[in-house]
Amino acid sequence: MAELDDKELQRYENLLLKVQQYQIPEREVTFFDSAFRKHHENPTTELLAFFLNMNAPHSLHDTFYKGFIKSIQDSNTEYRNFEFGHMQDLGYEEITENFKRIDLWVETEKALIIVEVKIGHIQNNPVDDYKEWAE
Repeated sequence: MAELDDKELQRYENLLLKVQQYQIPEREVTFFDSAFRKHHENPTTELLAFFLNMNAPHSLHDTFYKGFIKSIQDSNTEYRNFEFGHMQDLGYEEITENFKRIDLWVETEKALIIVEVKIGHIQNNPVDDYKEWAE
């Protein structure tokens, strides 16, 4: 191995000192970071279920549910004037007869809403299996 001269050695030492001083900026913490599991879809589903649950200790009552319904109505003209009614039941990670997993479902007085959470992935779920479970 070739010997380093003093000048070159000093250059590398200075470079190492600069690298040691570099601080990686902290990433802003989001509420997704507080979820139990660190997979993409699971904590998102758990947080949605938590905030949709009117009995959870968040003191929002039905505010999140109303916003959830409004987002469905605003994003789909077919449901713009549909009256969903009050939420009756809620569940997540429901397993179908074909062992497929429904991320989240919300039952209202007039509808059953099945939510498939996708984060950074294509939609490739067995929607027909979900419909069969819903019926």
